[in-house]
Amino acid sequence: MYATVGEGTKALSCIPVGQVLNVVGPLGQGFEIVKNQKVLVIAGGLGSAAVMQLCKELVHHNSVDLYLGYKDYQSAIPTEFFPLDCNTKIATEDGSLGTTGLVTTILPKADGYDVIYLCGPLPMYKALLPSLHKHPKVFASFETRMGCGYGVCAGCSIRVGGKMRKVCHDGPVFLMHEVDLDCLV
Repeated sequence: MYATVGEGTKALSCIPVGQVLNVVGPLGQGFEIVKNQKVLVIAGGLGSAAVMQLCKELVHHNSVDLYLGYKDYQSAIPTEFFPLDCNTKIATEDGSLGTTGLVTTILPKADGYDVIYLCGPLPMYKALLPSLHKHPKVFASFETRMGCGYGVCAGCSIRVGGKMRKVCHDGPVFLMHEVDLDCLV
């Protein structure tokens, strides 16, 4: 699942169904999978697609609360793509599905969870930061423009823990409290 937003995804959208593609992956560092924990997964927009497999892996050994946020019903990923064992809540900006508002408006308090996973747009991360900044285990997946995709060009670098890190190679998942969100656009 993807949205056509740049030259790469535009080219991808023109490939006919059934066309065979060569793909290199997975690259970088993904989400840490925990066991026997109370887990909160928060995803916004297309970030929901990225957490589908994460939820499938987590639900076997954890209690998982999944909060999804979308612009509207048409942009939502159907809940049947997610494990039934997740306690799933949905918010849409226009109220056409679930609760009206942003996903940040329906979230429970973070201190009741052992681990929190995030995947979504930067404004969502910035909105969540005040309520999550003291939680020690918040893993967030970041997206930046990538030139090469495997760590050579450094075009996707962001400041993590006071050092520049490559999202494609060192990430895309980092501990959120280590990422300098103010330096991201």
